[in-house]
Amino acid sequence: MKRPMIIAIAGAAVVIIALGLTFMSLEGQAPTQKDAAPPTTPAQPATPAKPAAEAPSAPEPVLGFDVVRIDPEGNTVIAGKAAPNAKVSILDGARAVGAVTADQHGEWVFLPDVPLEPGSRELSLSAVTPDGKTVTAKDVVVLVVPERKGEKTLAVKAGEEGSQVLQGLTPLSEKDGVLIDSVDYTEDGSIIVAGRGKPQATLQLYLDNALIGKVESGADGLWRAKPESKASKGAHMLRADLLASDGKVLARAEMPFSRVEVAGMPEGVRVVVQPGNSLWLLARRAYGDGKAYTVIFDANKGQIRNPDLIYPGQVFIVPKD
Repeated sequence: MKRPMIIAIAGAAVVIIALGLTFMSLEGQAPTQKDAAPPTTPAQPATPAKPAAEAPSAPEPVLGFDVVRIDPEGNTVIAGKAAPNAKVSILDGARAVGAVTADQHGEWVFLPDVPLEPGSRELSLSAVTPDGKTVTAKDVVVLVVPERKGEKTLAVKAGEEGSQVLQGLTPLSEKDGVLIDSVDYTEDGSIIVAGRGKPQATLQLYLDNALIGKVESGADGLWRAKPESKASKGAHMLRADLLASDGKVLARAEMPFSRVEVAGMPEGVRVVVQPGNSLWLLARRAYGDGKAYTVIFDANKGQIRNPDLIYPGQVFIVPKD
């Protein structure tokens, strides 16, 4: 065999062997990342949806009076709140004058069939809730119905948190700015002062020209304060200053009152002292054996400064039962 032929055969053999090795090498290689199947991610369990937070339930209305209004003929409107669907009884002393059922919102209105007779009386409330529970209102309303037409009827809601005049006050005029409506005091000299003024305003209160507190009026203009200072027995001067944002006094009301006490008040009665249409002094047994007093001021007198007008005149004894 010739030499060139042998070389050619040998070269071909080398190529064949090389191709075979390459084929074997490729066959043993793992697939590249590009060719590999994507990894499988295990499915995550679905997160349960959080239950919607329950809205806080509205507090149940407290049994009490909101409105007591009497026209010159003695026709009366009495309204208030109670537990929803409760049966509310209105009492004149121990005598029931009527009953009404509160609506689903706890609101009720009572219109007596017979006009209230002239004189002084105390209204109270009791109610039976749908589950059979009997509830008694903490506050009472003291009424003074005049003997003669044209005179003012007084309706005062009284309780541990002080008094609120529901009827009998002259409306606040623009020029008044602030008025003192009432002062409650107890046998130890603690006082609660209430009145009216511009809505959401700042007021400073003084007793005998000494600062006793600061209070903000509400959106309805009503304000009430329970100072730490106490009033001794005898005559005093109350003052309320309506303040501007810079502290300047915009308006001022000033009223005298005398811390007097009714001696010998029998157990189980309420005493109403009425010295005329300028103001009233209400004296009542309350909070156990203690006595509580409320002085009602009349804006018709321009918050006058004559202490002689605050002393008791005619006295009415109102039996509790």
